[in-house]
Amino acid sequence: MLRVLVADDEEKACQLICKLIHWEELEMKSVGTASNGIGALQMIEAEHRIWC
Repeated sequence: MLRVLVADDEEKACQLICKLIHWEELEMKSVGTASNGIGALQMIEAEHRIWC
């Protein structure tokens, strides 16, 4: 199962993406959101198995 990190500078966009996509049907799991690229990279470094 792929793990997905959603990153966007619009918080509502991240929330909408996480809610609208049926992750399980795609054999994916949403593991979090980040408000910018730096935050996304920090999360990826902390959890090496996240795909984005």
